[in-house]
Amino acid sequence: MGSPTRTRTPSRTPTISPSPTPSLSISKTPSLSISATPSLTPTTTPSLSISATPSLTPTQTPSLSISATPSLTPTPTITPSFGACYTDNFNSYSVGSLEGQGNWISALANPQLMVVDYSGNNRLQALGNISKDTILYKDTLLNPDQSSQIEFFGTGSTEYDDIGVAVRVSSGNGYFYWAGVQERGIDVFIDNALIRLTTATNVGLTTGDIMKISVVGTTITCYLNGEVDTGLNIAISPATGGSGVYTDTRLSTGYTGVYGFGCYDATSVQGDNWMAWEI
Repeated sequence: MGSPTRTRTPSRTPTISPSPTPSLSISKTPSLSISATPSLTPTTTPSLSISATPSLTPTQTPSLSISATPSLTPTPTITPSFGACYTDNFNSYSVGSLEGQGNWISALANPQLMVVDYSGNNRLQALGNISKDTILYKDTLLNPDQSSQIEFFGTGSTEYDDIGVAVRVSSGNGYFYWAGVQERGIDVFIDNALIRLTTATNVGLTTGDIMKISVVGTTITCYLNGEVDTGLNIAISPATGGSGVYTDTRLSTGYTGVYGFGCYDATSVQGDNWMAWEI
């Protein structure tokens, strides 16, 4: 009975020790490291960076810049803040003296401002060779703060033929801004007497220039093509100022009108498309 016990011991020991060790170390390590890392990385990073950025950028920027700008552009239509306004292109009048047509009345003793035909279009022109100042006013009284404007036409080179615009005009009185092809200035009539408000500027106007004179309170301003006419000279006392803006207290009310002076044949200058309004 002692010899069978020794023969069983070597058969059990070799079969148990090699089988558990290889099966555990090979199956666990590859399955965990390969499946976890790739599945998380690609799905989160691309889905956030692509969808968020494009959806915000196009919707906000165009909607603000396009809708705001056009709504502000049409506002110049409300900038004229004047009251009553009158216009005259003189085309409804007969060729000849302006006085007595369309409620135009002479403020001075020489109503020699003429309606002339230029290729079917009427314009204003002083009567030539008389060397007389002429102011006519529209017989419609405006507020004392007022403007008068005309388009200048220079068709020659003769000196001392002038056209212009006037404010606070009454019989024998009125401020007027005048111009020819060689000079321009601003003056005043008081009780039929011409008084220089400035000395003349030795630079005239050209066809298409727009002359305007405005008076507000005691301030008189001359405009050329929409800008203050800074080329005008300094005032002569008792007026003060210069460069197109002056202070004068001598006239406080009146009508709006036009001015002309014909020293030679007067064909060098004309005026058209007159306009006047309350400020």
